[in-house]
Amino acid sequence: MIGVGGISDWGDVIEFIMAGARAVEIGSAVGNNINIFNDISSCMEAFLEEKEWTLQEIYGMAHEV
Repeated sequence: MIGVGGISDWGDVIEFIMAGARAVEIGSAVGNNINIFNDISSCMEAFLEEKEWTLQEIYGMAHEV
């Protein structure tokens, strides 16, 4: 699944991955912030480090019972 629509920051990307997305598409947000990819990458890295999670661990996490 590819997460598309409304992605404007790293939190949106985390939510899509937790919902099961293996990739995300970022479009119009680039017009507001040309550095969005670097910003998302660094913020996601900090978030995952703080939580002591890996990207693989959060994949589909929203569906766990």
